Amino acid sequence: MRTRKLIFAGLLSGLLIAMSSAYIRADDAGDGQVIVDTKFDQVEADNKLRVINETAEEPKLPITMPTHVGARGKITLTGSSEAGNGIKPPFASFKGTEDQNTAGEIYWDLRALRLKSGKFALSCQVTPQDANLDGLHLQVVMSGEDCAWIWPQRRPACITFDKNAVTTDEPGSEKIPYSVGTPITLLVEFDMDAMTWNASADGKPLLKSTPLKLFDPACGLMVGGIFLRDSCRNVAVSNMKFERLKEKSDPAPERLAAEKITRISWVGDSITQGYGLNGSEKNSPPGALRRILEGKAMVGNFGISGTTLLKNGDNPYWKQAAFVRAKKYEPNVVIIMLGTNDSKPQNWARATEIAGDMEALVTEFRNLPSKPAVVVVLPVPVFKPAFGITEELLAQVRPLLAQGAKKAGATVVESTSSLAGKPELFPDGVHPNEKGAELIARLVADNLPSQK
Repeated sequence: MRTRKLIFAGLLSGLLIAMSSAYIRADDAGDGQVIVDTKFDQVEADNKLRVINETAEEPKLPITMPTHVGARGKITLTGSSEAGNGIKPPFASFKGTEDQNTAGEIYWDLRALRLKSGKFALSCQVTPQDANLDGLHLQVVMSGEDCAWIWPQRRPACITFDKNAVTTDEPGSEKIPYSVGTPITLLVEFDMDAMTWNASADGKPLLKSTPLKLFDPACGLMVGGIFLRDSCRNVAVSNMKFERLKEKSDPAPERLAAEKITRISWVGDSITQGYGLNGSEKNSPPGALRRILEGKAMVGNFGISGTTLLKNGDNPYWKQAAFVRAKKYEPNVVIIMLGTNDSKPQNWARATEIAGDMEALVTEFRNLPSKPAVVVVLPVPVFKPAFGITEELLAQVRPLLAQGAKKAGATVVESTSSLAGKPELFPDGVHPNEKGAELIARLVADNLPSQK
């Protein structure tokens, strides 16, 4: 199957950024621990901020920033270790042209973070260098639908500067005056247990406890990014930190209930991921299962196009960050739907390893602390050769997969008889359309351990 690089669409900036490949549970951080600490004195020879490349390695706390930082528009973004305009280093600044107030933004990519429980604080200093600050925003963008990676065009928190004061975009927010040339400290606090957030400027409340948008207590919140959007000529940003606070809150009833819900990790290739479907994740087999179960379980889609079960295949699932995330999801049930790409000629040459690698994969999941049940769905039928995949070889892969799965104690689900004679559900011969994806999901739903 085709390998595709998953891309976030819908960035507020209009940018497309490659997805971070692993995440950490920020709620595992110790009380009072700084998780992110921005250092703007990391500059290249041309005085541009250094971008630390994303890797497949699991991040460690604290994260040294910037993990990814950039700018848009005709604004020069610079980092410096020398004092400038009376601001002590390190800092970053928007610098527009003398004759034009061009909009721009600085963004911090924090997609490695997932928050679930605890209280967290984002703080930074903003020093206005220009009286025209109408339109400067500090925005926090987050997401979290079953821990699927979504970048919504909404934000749960936004602090805004106008020409006279700082405020938030929530109804009833206070307005705090500021002065040109004087640093103002902004603070946003997120309480994952109480499911609220608040904001302040120089210690004065801008907003009291308000419900936290986009937060699903069962899976937590992916911290998508932090944006400073500006329409003035000169403003500096410094001392940005993201930390876990020591204070505790009593969990909201929804938060307590979320701990008891069944969690399902669906592992697979492009058929799982939702290749070729409109709104691919929501209409994928895991997305369809989520709808079928009607809130009785969380279903995480951890499918990656083009991947193989084989450890020594041309694109092993074992080496994908999604494999790490599927285990970190703390599943009660794991669904494995791999093997289609193992029928490609270059992978079929290692057919003797298929049963052993399936046994190893099932065992790895069954040994997780959550001790999940494992369901192995044998590959769906191929109705015409495509992407180097043929039904002839796939028919020989299925019994090897079943052999390894049964040996490791997994439930094996055969899909061919349910889908045979339905080529109209597989437009390219390999990948299902929405109706095909729903049929696969219903087959899985009928074979979930909890329903037996």
